[in-house]
Amino acid sequence: LGRALNGKKDERYEQAYIAIDALFGEITGIGESININLLNIIEESNQKKKISSLWKIRCALLHGGILTMRDSIDYRKYYKNFGTYPEDDVLDIAFLCLQKSVSYFNSEKYNKIKKNRIKKTFLNKIKSKIILFRKKIINK
Repeated sequence: LGRALNGKKDERYEQAYIAIDALFGEITGIGESININLLNIIEESNQKKKISSLWKIRCALLHGGILTMRDSIDYRKYYKNFGTYPEDDVLDIAFLCLQKSVSYFNSEKYNKIKKNRIKKTFLNKIKSKIILFRKKIINK
């Protein structure tokens, strides 16, 4: 977050999202895990659209869809819809996440999310092994 505070606007956005990703990102389902955890930390029902919009801008910026945030149609829509700049909001959210993360990671809500994700990953691994096993039997 230190880089997010001192960087240019585009860099602030990227660095703040990297901090959020470090807190909540998982190897599989990064977007889902980050968005679910953000919604649980922020705990405001009207934030779902805001988080979704911030995620779209993040993906376009980090994966090469745009060169700067202001090149994004979603950036202009964000300001029009919410009256704030995405780079400011994502920085505020990153600090809020850092502030609340210790109590959140120890909460029942987080443990339930984590158990469900582990269960899904485990079931997907079992399905993959069954499919491979069937292919081996068919090819014999």
